Amino acid sequence: MRISCPSFHDDPEQSIAQTISSIRSAIEDARVKEMRARPVYIVVPPTASGMRSVVRPMKITREMVDIMARAFTSDHKPIMRVVFKAMDLRLEGQKLLENEKLEWTPKRDKMVQSNLKKFEEHLMENLMILASVKGLMRMRVHFGHVAFKEYTKTFSKGKLSFEGFQEMVAVPWMETEFDPE
Repeated sequence: MRISCPSFHDDPEQSIAQTISSIRSAIEDARVKEMRARPVYIVVPPTASGMRSVVRPMKITREMVDIMARAFTSDHKPIMRVVFKAMDLRLEGQKLLENEKLEWTPKRDKMVQSNLKKFEEHLMENLMILASVKGLMRMRVHFGHVAFKEYTKTFSKGKLSFEGFQEMVAVPWMETEFDPE
């Protein structure tokens, strides 16, 4: 954390007051960032007719990113890292057989209900946490196309099952970007 304020040689009391104000502001910002809601990823299960055995990305891009860009001012020496992004997900593989479709439909209904409950619990929990700073923050819901930045090798090779995909999305280190278009 970097805190700075202009020096006031003529009035040291003003300099001290400004420094204390900057420290308080930085502490409040850090407290709000710590309380900030973490994203929750919800996978909507496909219908029985659309269900397939494998989830795979259709496009993987590679780009160089300065991993410390947000932490420093513009005069810092960049630390570059290659970041792969997986986008445009598709269900592929065998279609469900008729008896599997009959089994999938109630399973899907339970998954949808579980997703709704998960979303409601996450929303309520984070609304309560953020209630004390409601004047300082806004809650946002993002809809759009997702680009996965951290994912398993099985996923990038197009061999991840739907259940494995749900597990991958649920891990805490999941990192994504949203494209609103």
